[in-house]
Formats: sequence, structure tokens, C-alpha cells
Amino acid sequence: MAPPMALGDVLATHADDILQRFISAMSASDVPPPGTTRAQLVDHIPRLLAEIAERLKDGSPVAAARSDIQDAGREHGNNRWQLGYDIEALAREFDVLRRCVLQLCEERQCQVALKEVEILTGCLGAAFAEAITEYVRHRDNESKQRADAQALLYEAGEILMSSLDIQAALRRLARLLVRRLSVWCCIELEDFEVSDNPLLAHADPLREDSLRQAFRAMRNPGWRHGFPFARNPAAAQLGGSSVPSEEDNEAGRELLEQVEACSWIVAPLQTQHALQGTLVVVRDGHSEPYVQDDVPLVEELARRIAMAIDNARLYQKAQQERQRVERALRAKDEFVAVISHELRTPLNSVSGWLTLLRTGKLTADRAEHALDIIDRNCKAQARIVEDLLDISRLVTGNIRIQPAQLDLCSLVDMVVESVRPAAEAKRIMIERELEDGAILRGDSQRLQQVVWNLLANAIKFTPKDGRIRVSLRQNRSTLELTVADSGEGIPAHVLLKLFEPFYQLDSTTSRRHAGLGLGLAIVRHLVELHGGSVEASSKGIGQGSAFTVRLPMSPAVSATLGITKMPTESLRAALPTLPVALTGTKVLVVDDEQDTRELVATILETAGADVRVAPGANEAIEALSVFVPDVVVTDIGMPGRDGFDLLRGMRDVDDRRVPTIALTGRASEDDVTRAAIAGFDRYLTKPVEPSTLVTTVAELVHSGSAPKPSA
Repeated sequence: MAPPMALGDVLATHADDILQRFISAMSASDVPPPGTTRAQLVDHIPRLLAEIAERLKDGSPVAAARSDIQDAGREHGNNRWQLGYDIEALAREFDVLRRCVLQLCEERQCQVALKEVEILTGCLGAAFAEAITEYVRHRDNESKQRADAQALLYEAGEILMSSLDIQAALRRLARLLVRRLSVWCCIELEDFEVSDNPLLAHADPLREDSLRQAFRAMRNPGWRHGFPFARNPAAAQLGGSSVPSEEDNEAGRELLEQVEACSWIVAPLQTQHALQGTLVVVRDGHSEPYVQDDVPLVEELARRIAMAIDNARLYQKAQQERQRVERALRAKDEFVAVISHELRTPLNSVSGWLTLLRTGKLTADRAEHALDIIDRNCKAQARIVEDLLDISRLVTGNIRIQPAQLDLCSLVDMVVESVRPAAEAKRIMIERELEDGAILRGDSQRLQQVVWNLLANAIKFTPKDGRIRVSLRQNRSTLELTVADSGEGIPAHVLLKLFEPFYQLDSTTSRRHAGLGLGLAIVRHLVELHGGSVEASSKGIGQGSAFTVRLPMSPAVSATLGITKMPTESLRAALPTLPVALTGTKVLVVDDEQDTRELVATILETAGADVRVAPGANEAIEALSVFVPDVVVTDIGMPGRDGFDLLRGMRDVDDRRVPTIALTGRASEDDVTRAAIAGFDRYLTKPVEPSTLVTTVAELVHSGSAPKPSA
């Protein structure tokens, strides 16, 4: 019979058996974390068993073998930390290994000496102690790193939340990062207006200028911050000078050497909405290189920076919106103040002179003068209202032009003559240089408005004895109309603002020139409706100004097409001859406002008409039973039944179609269209010129659409 094997021989010849027993025992327990492989379970145990077998064979004390045993134990402890073992599991593992060895010896009936057991126990104990030491070192290091990371994130958060000045906050954060995380760092923002972009910081502030110069000199579109990596907006990337890159090139290597970059992490500043920028942290050859475990911290820093940038953007937008609203509110207040002033000024003259007229103490000449003033101020007030309506229609797109072939030269001549009295009152000379053949397709009424506004504006801002020059010339397929004056001039910074609604160069209460600031805005909109453009120019204050309108010319046309030729004498000469009487014409006037009712009736009676009045639709229909009118003049907006109800009621009472004129304060194109569809023959807006009202009634009567007056 062979002699019993010694413990050292058992460990040397039956190591595989021991390992199998160990693996089976561990697999049957809950010690290994889920997913642990066979190779991971075995780890450094074969090396440890071999070292113990050597000590048992040569009988050397445990202390002599401790270095190799400790190395094996330390590596085993490190690997067990990486696998996620806890300390209790590590202790149980060594106990299981010891029992597996002793059970095998018992089954093989080995004669194990006490000294051998002591050596086995001592070696396993030394390995276990070293494994525990390594395990605890890793745990403490991780705890410290976690604490340091949390402290860094806390400080970073404090800095980012301390100010909405994102540039100042990022500058402070960069200084923190080069103290705690990197040798130098770079923060670059996407599409954000800051003066220092990219923002660079170095642990040695004296090197920041050279670092910045290196970046500016070496950056090119193929590289991001000079680092050879393909940017991935979804994740951070770890890099190092020893890592090969497909994007590596001579320029990149030169930059990396110049800035001494040996290890770096690049992280996108990404929010849910957009990429806000990029964060780069770099270490040189004198620092520990970054490892993969450092990436999550940099990613979290990048996430918080991105949120701070996003918040700063939102704050910036909110500030801009608040300022816009404040400007709008100020503009509204200024607008209301100007409107109030502009409407009250003519109203004051009308009211004052009417009061004087009622006293009956004015001479005939003074009374006539008073009536002229009242007439002039009523027209001024109507013009203000019309300008407000025009700008409203233009801004909302509710105005339409009615184009026709016309001669712009004759139109300009006509408008110049219409404003000449105002110019002569200030001894302003108007010069004309108009080329013939200025044919275009446009709305004559609206183009008159354009030219009139430009000339009125020039007269207003040109001092006495000044000059205004009106020129019209052809430039290829464009007509250029320029109104230049020797007036006050315009500062360069406000030239573009002149065409904004309600803009006035002087909006103070002490301003010298009245007006709403709508004329040029109306000009711009009307010119653009004609496919043209308008611009202002001035050499500065006291140097006068010029406004140039460019309109597309019409192609050459035959004289037989009937080009509209404007009269050059005056606006009044262009009007048709008005009828002087409505003798025998019966008119029914319907309006809920008594003053308006009496005014319209008086105008028509003065022209010779036989007039009846009614305060509403019901009264008007009753009047039709005893009075058969040739024409009905009615308001539309009335309480109870409006003008449309009246029109329907008239048709129900009498099959005859009585011509009907709508006289209303509503002036939108929608109102005009609705009235035409309902069956109104004419549409007049308040306030109405007496001659216009008389002419319109006469046209309906003489056109034959009205029934003949009864005897």
C-alpha cells in the first residue's frame, strides 16, 4: 500500500479537484453576484494553491512566503471588488476554499500534520487579510471619489445658480474645474452671444493667453476644439494622445503637443431641445490620465451646464419679451396721448367757434371766418380717422387696390398743384422734373395718397423759404419718384424706423410738428401693394431728406387702351359738375342719432328735396305707408332693427325697388361688400361731404333707377 500523501502533495496533484469542489460549493450558494462566470470564480485561486503547496513542501514559514501570497490575495481582492462582492461574501469564500482542501485530504486519508494545517491556515489568512485590505482600499477610494464628485457637483451647481450672467458663471466654473478636475478646460457655446467664446481656463493663469492663441491658430472645420474625435451629440468621449484616431493629422498632433494634452474627456452640452455647446477637460503628462469611471462625472457636469445655459437663454428671451411688451405699452400710451391730442385739437376749434357763433355777436365777416375754421378742422379730424382706418386695413391685409393703366406724371402734377397753397403759405418753392411716358398699372386714388403724403411730409418739415424738389424718371423697367427737401434732416439711426406705424422722431409733449406718424407707414404699405419699394435718405440733421419710391413700369401700350390722364389744374377741376338742386325728389332719412338725422335732412332740403325722417327701422316702415320716397338714406348700425332689417322690411311692404343709400360710420371692405350683397345701391361713410351726399342722391334719381315722383 502506498504511503499517505502529504498536504502539499495533495494541493499540487489534486488542484483541479479542489477547484471543482470550490466552484460547485460556490455555485450552490448565494455568495457570487448573479452573472459571475466560472473563470471569474476561479480567478487567482490556482496561483494561491500553488504558492501554499510550495510552502508546505519546503517547510518554509508563512512569513517567508507572505510576499507572493499577499500579491495573489491583493489581486483576488481587487477582482472581487470589481465583481461587486461584499466583505462577508469574501470571507465566506476563503472559508469554503479551506474546507474544500481539508475534505479532500480526509477523503484521500491523508496524514495531515498539525504544522501543515497551521501553514495552510496562515497562508489563507494572509491572502484573506490582503484581499480585505485591497477591497477596503477600493471601497474607501470610491467613497472618497463619490464624495469629491458630489462636492464638485454641489459647488458647480452653486456657481451656475448664483448668476443669470451665464458668461460670468461659466468663467467661475472653469476656474473650479481646473482646480479640482483638470489641468485646463474649454467651454464653447453654440449660437449664444457672449464675448468670450470658447471660454478657456488653465491651472496656471499665465498660460491661458498662449492656450487661447494656440486654439485660434489651429482650429479648422474638420476638428472640434482641435481634438481628433468625431463629435457624438449623445454621449461624452474619452480620449488620449496614445489613442489612434481616424481624424488624426499633422495639424492635430501639433496642437496636442503645443497644449500638452495627454488625456481628455469631451462632453456635449445637450438639453432636450438642442445642443448648447461642448465641454472639454484635459490633463497633461504630469497628471493621472482619465479613466472610463471619470466620464459619468464629466457628463453630469455637462448636463448641468447645458441646463444653466438653457435657463439663461430662456431668461434672455423672457427679458427681451418683457422689454418688447414694455415698449409696446409705452407706444400704446404715447399713441393714445397723440390720438387724444390730435383729435381734441380740431375738436377744440370747432367747439369754440360754434360757441361764439351761438352768441350772435360775431360780425358777418367773423362768422364766415368761423365757418371756414370749423370746416377746415372737421376735414382735419376726418383725415385723422381715415388715416387710422387705412393703417388698420393695410396692416390686417383688408385693403385692395383697383389697378388701371395710368400716367404717373400727370398724377404727380395734380397732387403738386393740390398742395401748392400750403407750400406757398411757408414760401416754399416746389420744383418739378418729370419725365413723360411714366406709364404704370396702379390704383390712382392710392397713388395720389402716396404722393400727397410724401409732399405733405416735406412741407411740414421744411422751414420757411425752403425748397422741395419732385423728380420722376425711368430707370430700366422701374419708375423712380423722389421727393427731396431742404428741411430738418433725419439722423441715420432712425431712417429705417420712419416707416413704422406711429413712429415720430420727436414724440415729446413739446414737439413742434403735429400728426400721428402714420403717413409714411401708409406710403410704405401702399407702395408695396403695387409691387414697389420706398426708402428714405438724409445726410443728417439740417441737411434735408429725400424719399424715393420705386414702382414697376407697365409694358408699352397702345394709345387706344385709354390710359388714365390726370388733369394738372387741381383736384377740384378733376371732380364732375355737381347738381345744384334736388327739386321734387322725395327722400326718406333714417338714423337713430337725432343730430345726424337733422344734418342729413337739412343738406337735402337745402338742395330742394322733400325730406321725411325716421329714428329707426320700424318708424321708417310705418312712414312708407303715407310717404313714397324716390331714395332712402339710412344708417346701418341702429338699435333694435338695423339697416339690413329695414331693407328687407321695405321689400316686404312694397314690391317696388326703392334705391337705398347706406350712410354709416362703418368703413371696412367687409362692411361695403356685405351692404352690396344685401342690395344697397350706394355706400357712404360718415362724416360725409354735403356735395357728395347730394350728388349721390341725384345720380340715383337721374339714372332712372328711382321711381318717378308722384304729382
